[in-house]
Amino acid sequence: MKGMEGLDALKIWDDLFRSFKRVLREAEKKISAVGLTWTEFRILSLICGEPKSMATLANETMLSPAAITSLIDKLESQGYAKRIRCATDRRLVKVELTEEGLALLSKAREIQRAYIESILPSLAQELQDVLMEINEWERKRPAQQLQEKGLKLSE
Repeated sequence: MKGMEGLDALKIWDDLFRSFKRVLREAEKKISAVGLTWTEFRILSLICGEPKSMATLANETMLSPAAITSLIDKLESQGYAKRIRCATDRRLVKVELTEEGLALLSKAREIQRAYIESILPSLAQELQDVLMEINEWERKRPAQQLQEKGLKLSE
């Protein structure tokens, strides 16, 4: 599968994926210093600022509802997250960050920020631009897929 001026697209994809996995593995090691897994860090980051429903967390982390339930159970038992019921619809459960969770997340974010700042200078600006384009493309995909089906993303 050749393209992009003779480059092998599958090789590029494989190299990009392996590089990302190496960076993610290192980030996971750094975050583990505060006692969090990468997924727990992501969940705490997602609920920071505003509570999120379990379904939203499952969607945004690409995990099953059962996996989210287990992770929230663990974070709740550690005092980092708390389930809250919607006042107008008791069936709706959201998850919010506790003060302890916010303190832990702040420490984890500092570690993450330091790690990112340590690797970014070594990336050429062109590569940083490509990574930003990939991120933007990925964020637009759900809306594009709905549009192709003649639907709109609800606000």
